[in-house]
Amino acid sequence: MSIRLTRNNINIPLQLDTLKIKDTKSAFNDKLSISKSTHPFLILETAETVAALGPPILQSVNRSFTDVLFINDNRIYQAELIVKSIVKGGRKCDIIYTNEVFPHLKQKIATYFDDVTVDNSSPTPYSKQTDVDFTDTAWQGYVENIIPRAFPDVDFNFPSLKFPTKYGNELEPDDNWYAYKGEINKKEVGIVPMNYKAGGLANQNVICPFYYLLAPLYKVFQNELGYTISGSFVDDEAIQKTVLHHKNNNLVEITQPENDTSDWLTVFRHHLTIHPNRFLPDWTVAQYINNLKNLRNLSIDVNDITKEITLNYNERNFYKKKPLDISTYNYEKEVYPTHTNIRAYVLSSADKEDFSKITLDIIENSDVVDDYTSKITTKFKGTPEVLTKDWEELSGVGLIFYDYVQDGVYHVQEVANKTNYIWGEKGILVTDWQLWLRMRMRGKLLPLKLICSAKQKADLQRATNIYVFNQEFLIKKLQFEQVDKSYKIKLDLISLSY
Repeated sequence: MSIRLTRNNINIPLQLDTLKIKDTKSAFNDKLSISKSTHPFLILETAETVAALGPPILQSVNRSFTDVLFINDNRIYQAELIVKSIVKGGRKCDIIYTNEVFPHLKQKIATYFDDVTVDNSSPTPYSKQTDVDFTDTAWQGYVENIIPRAFPDVDFNFPSLKFPTKYGNELEPDDNWYAYKGEINKKEVGIVPMNYKAGGLANQNVICPFYYLLAPLYKVFQNELGYTISGSFVDDEAIQKTVLHHKNNNLVEITQPENDTSDWLTVFRHHLTIHPNRFLPDWTVAQYINNLKNLRNLSIDVNDITKEITLNYNERNFYKKKPLDISTYNYEKEVYPTHTNIRAYVLSSADKEDFSKITLDIIENSDVVDDYTSKITTKFKGTPEVLTKDWEELSGVGLIFYDYVQDGVYHVQEVANKTNYIWGEKGILVTDWQLWLRMRMRGKLLPLKLICSAKQKADLQRATNIYVFNQEFLIKKLQFEQVDKSYKIKLDLISLSY
């Protein structure tokens, strides 16, 4: 079946020889794998075009249509069509397409979570201040019910974190926070002491939920889309026990007269509603997925036919896949491999305080870059054993391990031989990146052009590894265009070195 574009059940006429589609494979892409046109293609100006997209007026330039269907190989993809310019006889456009996940990519991850109340009341909006006192003792039993449980049974948990200076360095006895114990989610033998008012306020505790790293993934793909979620990343014990640090608390300040006198008392209570948008990063689904990819070197593949999303470590996965043998395909025989000019990679945290550099020979605690160094920066940062104001103000989202059995140590530094820091023998570079980056530095780059049938094209688009020229390669990019009933395919390959 020819490539087709439709909107509102109207076929949009296009000039096929101007349409080239590029698909960067997930393992080599720093974004969720989405196919798109390599440069603007031509849609012909006809009555059908006007019916589908409206008249070709100036206001239609740069307009985005997000309800377009891209049909190819008997498969229907949801697409975004962007009108780039109006030209004689048509409109030049770009297209981005993927499967049913597409409409969700721009949604904020927090919108997939419900507000939660700790006392089974109706959720209420958050307010930092109120003149109405209320009872917040329901928090104690609520937290004690949550903390022994683990993901995916619960979406968040309450790790104990040392933060002595959260409310000031050297507090005076008359300060509202003088009795603060220097910890977030402080527990005493598994019991959460509550703040109380007795001739004044004893601020013993600050109770804050911290959402699990994987919780948004399951909310979107399992709960919303009905997908199966699998892969070495989501099965990793360390990842399942990772929660996201945030700056917000759930406290409400109440100022009221004490004992009907002229003295005023400041009381802090814990709001009875947990609002997810206050405790999750302000990321879209696409940003969240991409940030996971760049944190621990993942390939993320979404299959709308089997309704499955797989998240695998490239480090463990790319040597294991059976290659597609294309030795009998119609391809150019004369190809000229080249070497990459990258001689080193630097992996850096968002706060730029944690970094590691790798070459073919060494791994060192350095962030020095030159023209032959590629830098990868994550959106995350490791969390110190004792939190400080300076650390909290650094950019990036903190990563914390939570384990109920070990929660008494206040901060679990290691789970399953992994830490949440980039540097170190058990750091992210060594555990999740080193084999992959060295393979890329050793590998030869090879362009390959083919003429394929629709089935061969579909097989190539599903493949990650291929076998040709008596050697195995990884597909880095695939570009295709339709010519009559065949397809011109251009592959960018990298040799798989063991």
